[in-house]
Amino acid sequence: MGKSSRLIKVRNNSIQRLCRQKDYFKKFDSVDDWVVKENDDVVEREGEYFSHIKNFIINKYKAQDIYLSSAAVDDIIFYCLQNSEIANFISDVEDLIEKSGLTKNSIVIFPLHDFGFQYAGLGNLINRNHVSLRYDNFQVNSQSNSFDKTVSNITDYLEQIKFPRRKKIDLDLFKHYYVSRNLKWFERNPLIFFHFKFSQVERYENVAFVLEKMSFITNKLYFLYILRSEKVSVGSLFSTTSSNNWETLDINHFLTISRTGVNNQINCIPVHYKYSLLYEDMHMKIDLKAKKKAVYQWET
Repeated sequence: MGKSSRLIKVRNNSIQRLCRQKDYFKKFDSVDDWVVKENDDVVEREGEYFSHIKNFIINKYKAQDIYLSSAAVDDIIFYCLQNSEIANFISDVEDLIEKSGLTKNSIVIFPLHDFGFQYAGLGNLINRNHVSLRYDNFQVNSQSNSFDKTVSNITDYLEQIKFPRRKKIDLDLFKHYYVSRNLKWFERNPLIFFHFKFSQVERYENVAFVLEKMSFITNKLYFLYILRSEKVSVGSLFSTTSSNNWETLDINHFLTISRTGVNNQINCIPVHYKYSLLYEDMHMKIDLKAKKKAVYQWET
């Protein structure tokens, strides 16, 4: 029996065992309620079967480059254990995952340091103080030096990618985090926006995959820099790295906008010491040639 066949057998046995206890699970309001109120030995024993189901579901979606919220999957599985028949259990779980928006795109907003566009600093002389480059699933932006302009850039990006329920996002949270977390980088630094299919009910969920995607995108930017940028004194002189630039090294957080059920949630996530390699991605030492031809050549 192959590994995949064994995993399916373990999953099916776990579903049959737990679904037969439908009336028992209905005694509890939620998975958290069950864990708190039930005896530890029972939770440990039945939790092992619960984990088999959960791991199967999460890994199935991960293979499709979709990173589900672990907490949301817990709630969905528990609900289906209370309400689904054995034959329909998996389809019911997947239907709720889809209806909850867990397979939709979420957004990451990341600060950069020492990144700029050659010649684009000339725009500061005529009050055009924002330059951006968009490709595939990301957009890199020069510093805005304006809180409101940065928020506007984010909402424009949400419009461009047709982010669901974007009109219902509580934009005041940007100001809350800006003040409470001292996010000077929000207006002073170049920013990168990118999106992929992940969800966060708890704010630390899927952070490892966010950072993995961030690293992949920065590698693309380095590739572009090597192929298409030129060391021209005039271009560097009027680069956004040197013109109208008050960027900060005080980078201790990044932001995400993630689906939580039918709503969207802005999260402010600390950059812990264990993600020290991330600082190499933040500090780029890149000065891109801001010409359409260079970008076009890269895309093709």
